[in-house]
Order: sequence, then C-alpha cells, then structure tokens
Amino acid sequence: MFGSSNLRLLIGLALQIGLTLENYVVMHDAQRRTKEFELLTQIGQAISSRLDQDEILRALQKELGQIFDTSNFYIAFEDGDDIRFELEVVDGQFQPKRSRKANNGLTEYVIRAGQPLLIRSDLEKARERLGAIYIAGKPAKCFCAAPISFGGKPAGVMAAMSTEREFVFEQRDLEVMQIAAGQVSVAVENARLFTEDSDFQ
Repeated sequence: MFGSSNLRLLIGLALQIGLTLENYVVMHDAQRRTKEFELLTQIGQAISSRLDQDEILRALQKELGQIFDTSNFYIAFEDGDDIRFELEVVDGQFQPKRSRKANNGLTEYVIRAGQPLLIRSDLEKARERLGAIYIAGKPAKCFCAAPISFGGKPAGVMAAMSTEREFVFEQRDLEVMQIAAGQVSVAVENARLFTEDSDFQ
C-alpha cells in the first residue's frame, strides 16, 4: 500500500520529470531556431553569390533540405496561361523543366491568394474547401507552400509536400519557406536582369 510519504515522493518525481521534459523542449526549440537562422543566412549567401537562376534554385532546395523534407519540392512560376516548373524534385530526383496549362490547383490558389498555405492532414478535404482541384501526379498527404513575388505581385510558388505521411511540415517550416521565398524573388529578379543585360550587350 502507498502511504502519504510514497504519494509525495511520486508527485515530486512526476514534477521533476515534467520540468526535465519542458527544459528539453525549450532547449530543442532554441537549437532549431539557431539552426534556422544559420540556414537562412547560408541561403542568402548561397543565392546572392549566383547569377544563374538554375543554380540559385538548386542551392535553395539543398539548403532547405537541412531543415525539412525537400525530396518532393518545386518552384513554379505563372507564365501567361501556363505554370512553368523551373525546379521540380520528385522522390529525391530532379525532373526536367516543364510547363502545364494553368488550372485551379493548389499552386494557382497560392498565387491568386498571395498567401502561404500549410495543409498538415486531410489534404483532399482542404483542397475541396479551398475550391482547388487535383492535378495529375502522385497525390500529396501534406503540403507546405509560399508565394514568390516580383514587384510586390505574386508570380510563383515554392512548395514542399509529402506523398507518404501527414503532419510532416509544421508552422515553423512554413515561416522558413516564406523567408526563403522572399530571398528567391530578389535573387531570381537579379539573375533575370543580369541575363537581359548580358543579352543586350
């Protein structure tokens, strides 16, 4: 039988375990924030030192992969009536550049709304709620995307998805992606201006 002294001991032990777990979570969170800051600094340095758009996008995908899963990832831009995929990774493999007709998928939704989008689970229900349609490809279970803007106007999307599991991405991943999307918009615009200037000369 447990007496009052045993009960006090168990309560004290439970409180100690709770404090230890809380300290671990705080420490882990601080370590992740530090890593995110270092990574965003590295991304800024990596993409600002390049003037080739393909190099910029590949460097970005590689660096973001240190924080969250980028084995299914793309960067696409609106191009008239088309969506042009400038970088696409499927199951860890880089795909050839491609275009498709603009439709009413999640990519178009993010461009139209000009807002980031995080769908952690029940992707099909979320898609229906947003009025977006399914567009060919391996269905995603989790989706994280941020708009890329040029001149203050949304013109593209950076997105990561998981085709295997739900709850892969968190709000913090979306925040990192938003910052990276801002860096990409500046770097890609600079690369385009450099290319146009080189072609003009």
